[in-house]
Amino acid sequence: MMTHDSTAATALDAWWRIAKAARWTRLEDCRGTLNSVDQVGRCLIFNIQGNAFGLITVVNWLNQRIYVKALLTHREYESNTWHKWAF
Repeated sequence: MMTHDSTAATALDAWWRIAKAARWTRLEDCRGTLNSVDQVGRCLIFNIQGNAFGLITVVNWLNQRIYVKALLTHREYESNTWHKWAF
């Protein structure tokens, strides 16, 4: 996972607390809890800190596990280079 300064730490902590307590079984469940999520291929992309960062994850619905692939700045996300390794 890429490292960034601590500007996203509070937002990531809030996301983690919500995601950890959630029992999602599909994308619509995620959107019911956190509406700033999109699916790209098998990845779920969560907007963090007002879309300043994109949290790229893969969710195993059956096992209720979230695998964090990367935390990207908006600029890094928009470059689309993450598509090469995320799928």
